[in-house]
Amino acid sequence: MPTRKYTFDFYGTSYASSNPEASARTLGERLNDIHEIKNAGQPYYKEIGILTYEVRELVPTEYGFKGVVGKHRHIDLPPAAFVGGDERELELDEGENILEKTHFQYYADMGVIVVQRNVMCIGHAKLAILFAEAGYTCALNPVVNPADLRKLAQGNMMLKHAKISIARPTNPALFQGLEHDFNNTIFQSMDQTGSAKLNAEFRGDGRSRDPERRYLDPGIKRAFRELTATFDVEKCDILLEDIDTGMTHPIDLVADRVLALKQVETVGRNATTIDIFRAMEEAKLEQQYRLEQYFGVPGEPRIQ
Repeated sequence: MPTRKYTFDFYGTSYASSNPEASARTLGERLNDIHEIKNAGQPYYKEIGILTYEVRELVPTEYGFKGVVGKHRHIDLPPAAFVGGDERELELDEGENILEKTHFQYYADMGVIVVQRNVMCIGHAKLAILFAEAGYTCALNPVVNPADLRKLAQGNMMLKHAKISIARPTNPALFQGLEHDFNNTIFQSMDQTGSAKLNAEFRGDGRSRDPERRYLDPGIKRAFRELTATFDVEKCDILLEDIDTGMTHPIDLVADRVLALKQVETVGRNATTIDIFRAMEEAKLEQQYRLEQYFGVPGEPRIQ
């Protein structure tokens, strides 16, 4: 049987309101609302930009929910042809769209969502917008390799150099509660200038032996953690130096995100929904140890 490689990304989730009088909610509760909408025979979709995104399927499970998101593309199909042969028009029926699909699974105990990577369908920022409701903001935060976070948190590891690349935020409401002034300044700068992307590089004075000049401010390490969890960060390369030994340790807070690659049998061009969900469940089990390192075992505190 032919197979296809699928990539599954892991995200922590938050679901909150800026209104202090609003009831506390979780993404699981919101997904239950969407499930009830669909059970009542109503579609659940949103227009985001010029495209329509829809929760096509949503099924409660013993761990939370599993579902399928579709992106409707309002385009005309190009003609089909063999090399050297005649062309044949491909037509859609009235009201039909081209549909791209992405599968996801939500695990309520950790607040983790596993998402099939499909750049032709939807990214995590727009998926969060699709799930959110009026008065609440949903955020999907990429899970970073716990070993990198532990190294970043060590007091003897000083920050020598950082290079970041950030895409323009698509949902400004996500950034109203930023903890670090560094990240507030980045968001305000992009907002005020209308920048589509920000590229920045920060260096200490590598020739100096004075720690205050040789290294970047220690507080910036926590700011970078918040940055990668909040913004659509395309690059976050960090060079740490052990102040005791002088050894350097490069880490990449984007490339080292937790993900899983699975080969799945296909029927035609794609695998069946059942097989994709099965592969996602296997991927979650394979990454369980790293997820527990990151979030803690359910009921225990996560890494800070």
